[in-house]
Amino acid sequence: MKFKRTLAAIAAGAVIAVPLVVPNEASAAKNNTPPPPDPNSTFCQMYNGAVGQSVKEAFTALMSIDETLPQDELINQLKAPLTQLATGLAEAKVKSKATPYFASQLKEQSAYWSKASKAVNAGKKLTMAKLFSEKRLNDEVQKAMNLMDASEKYCDTNASVTPITLNLDTTTWDASNNKGTKVVKVTSGGPWTAVPGSDCGPIKVKAGSGKGNGQFKVVVPANSADARTCTVTVTAGGSTVEFKVNQAAKA
Repeated sequence: MKFKRTLAAIAAGAVIAVPLVVPNEASAAKNNTPPPPDPNSTFCQMYNGAVGQSVKEAFTALMSIDETLPQDELINQLKAPLTQLATGLAEAKVKSKATPYFASQLKEQSAYWSKASKAVNAGKKLTMAKLFSEKRLNDEVQKAMNLMDASEKYCDTNASVTPITLNLDTTTWDASNNKGTKVVKVTSGGPWTAVPGSDCGPIKVKAGSGKGNGQFKVVVPANSADARTCTVTVTAGGSTVEFKVNQAAKA
């Protein structure tokens, strides 16, 4: 039966023949130029962290499924790893927003594997047959392979990272205890991101990415407690600049 053979091919490694890494994105028309290596980026922290590991484990589980099992049993074996894969990709999609090249393709991959997981778990064989058709499967695998190759190069800690010109018009803000917003202007020779540190708590960063010269906003709520600080890390390629916020305590 062709449908069973297709599922068997998936379990045997048609999808899994790809290196076991987080499938990201590398085919979106709007973002088809790979960014230079930036292993310290937020994306690479996700890629090399728990989310990436979860996706790798899901692929490993899919790879170990016995393709000779009866169809119903084979489908049951696919449920758990596909669910884990879909969940991991959904989380990776959210965490990759600051890196457009990967974000658009992760969105695409997440949508496909989420549909596949739901179809398998609900036993929707017609939907599975459509999603796992030879052409569709080959297309998704090729996208995953391109993404993996790009993400490996982007997150390679041994790659030579060319510093990008990066400057802020100011690097500190002594904010009062009242709510307020600070606009920080960025001068950059390439794509950049502005990410609040774990110390920032309720202090937020808005419009925290760009492709060249631009700006981001730091928003502080009214402070009714002790003085607090926040470190926003701005990165562009191998260049990093920190923006410090010091908010006064309640008067």
